[in-house]
Amino acid sequence: MSVLLVEDNANVAASINAVFEVFGCTVHHEASADAAFALLGEGYGFDLILSDLQMPGRMNSIDLAEQTTQRLPSQKLMLMTGYADELERAKHLNVPVLAKPFDMDDLLNLLAPGVPH
Repeated sequence: MSVLLVEDNANVAASINAVFEVFGCTVHHEASADAAFALLGEGYGFDLILSDLQMPGRMNSIDLAEQTTQRLPSQKLMLMTGYADELERAKHLNVPVLAKPFDMDDLLNLLAPGVPH
């Protein structure tokens, strides 16, 4: 499985990347929603996009989610945040939001929902 990880905090990205790699995933990391959207615009495809809500740059992850679902409606997308108020803001997107901090089982459920672990 290929994952596009959009996370501006290098330490958080490294931790998530390591977990995905344990599960056998190929991970591409971008530090901003702008860079991730540009990559998608170049035709790159991923099985899952996992993006932090708080992002530097012109686009935030809600913009990324809205524009990605318009352009690529079948794209599997999940957002993550450590801020409760952002969970509420993201509800209108009909995109799952993972609350930080999360553990390996939460990520495993992203990759294979319903698989016992």
